[in-house]
Amino acid sequence: MSKTQLTQKEKELIAVGAAISAGCQKCSDFHFKKVIEEGASPEEVKKTVTGATSVINSSKEIMQRKAYSLMNIKREDVAECCSDRSDRMAELVKIGAAVATNCTTNTKKHIELAISLGVSSKEIEIAVGMAKVIRKKAGEFADQAVSEGLHTEVIVEENATASSGCGC
Repeated sequence: MSKTQLTQKEKELIAVGAAISAGCQKCSDFHFKKVIEEGASPEEVKKTVTGATSVINSSKEIMQRKAYSLMNIKREDVAECCSDRSDRMAELVKIGAAVATNCTTNTKKHIELAISLGVSSKEIEIAVGMAKVIRKKAGEFADQAVSEGLHTEVIVEENATASSGCGC
């Protein structure tokens, strides 16, 4: 039977995974401190980091395959990510990491795996929501770093965007 709420420790584990995946050092610093305060063991944190980085690596491989496919270049299949598929908390972390890296393939895969392990829709929604907040905040920090580097606020001009077919 699945739970309907996540503990604060579980939320912080998801946040750590999303922060790592988003590449946000400020978010990582904050959420690593919080997850320890919430009583996460070193093994739980290590498992979270391993899960998040496995999703990052898989996302990279998926995008490489996509790029090669678009260029009609053959490439051997790459190893699939995330060999441990039996831990509900690990799947919630991986969902957060997949959302933070904008990898739709891994997002769908890990949602399906989480559901098969009895994770509730509410828990998945919480993991996704937390990852989206961290992804947004990481983007703001990255924008701030660009502005600081250029010593001016960067405003995206209408003509500075790529073709709009993808929604950007």
